[in-house]
Amino acid sequence: MRARAREHYWESRPLCDEIVDVLRSKGGVASTEALFDTISRMRPSLSFKEFMKALMSLEIEGLVVVYRGKRGRLEVRFSEGVRGFGR
Repeated sequence: MRARAREHYWESRPLCDEIVDVLRSKGGVASTEALFDTISRMRPSLSFKEFMKALMSLEIEGLVVVYRGKRGRLEVRFSEGVRGFGR
């Protein structure tokens, strides 16, 4: 009987899903810096450019809104109508 090769799968979630989960855990509003810090601990090889691309995708899909907050920092919040986090 021939032994089967062990298959290895890379288990990862899409970056956009992780951003949504972290934003939800922070009450639906967070700065881009806080989100990036939290997510980069889970994904050490994540670049800020890649993070911003995923954030832009979420904004285009209508899930989040990115705006200038206090002191010129970029803030992220869920857009209106996203599972109880809209205004």
